Order: sequence, then C-alpha cells, then structure tokens
Amino acid sequence: MSVFINGTPEPSLYRHFNIKGEKRSDPHAMKEIISRRFDHLEWGRPDLLILDGGVPQLSIASSVIPPNIPTIALAKKRETIYFYDNNKVTSLNLNLEDPVLNLLRNIRDEAHRFATTFHIKKRQGSFLA
Repeated sequence: MSVFINGTPEPSLYRHFNIKGEKRSDPHAMKEIISRRFDHLEWGRPDLLILDGGVPQLSIASSVIPPNIPTIALAKKRETIYFYDNNKVTSLNLNLEDPVLNLLRNIRDEAHRFATTFHIKKRQGSFLA
C-alpha cells in the first residue's frame, strides 16, 4: 500500500501486506489487502482510493470499501479509469497528456513498484532459507 498526500508520496505511511487468504489471484489479494487496511482506523480515512487494475479489481474490492470513500481503478490498457456511478461501472479515458492522468499514473506506478520490490525480496528470502 502506498500513500500520497497532496500528490506527493509519503513513504513513512506505506505498508506491506502478506496475503493470507486461500484465493491468491490479483483481485482477491487486493480485496484482502483493502479489507485489512480498513481494520486500522488509526491510519485514517483516505480521500480517494486508487486501485491498480480494471473492472475485476474494482468489482471484487468494492465489497470491502466503505461506501463513502471514492474509489477508482486505473487499468494500463489505454490508461482507462473505472469507477462506480449509480451502482454501474463507468469508464473514462482522459487525454494521455492530461496532468491528472499523469498524477494517477505516477501513484499507480509507485504502488506497483513498492509491491514488486516487496515480492522480489520475499522470494529471494525463501530461496536462501
């Protein structure tokens, strides 16, 4: 989990999660992480939750996200933004040069980098043990 405040990364608030559930697909892992994140009231309420993925991630994770927290999913294919509007998944494609899209990309890419680094370190540790 990465955290941005006013468009700037806040690494001291980043968190790692080890997946414990039986289902280990990306969407189910994301659902577990989000569920566990909201178990920590002391971490505060996010102004916006950005999911790395598309409709599958948004659909599965939305069941554990409090309804008053705006949530979007950013899919790499054409950098499409998905969100719920009146209980229906809606998509939005901003201009690829749009500064808002660039900020969302940076946030998504930082979360992906953080998760990938953690995964690589875990795998290296398991080979050494």
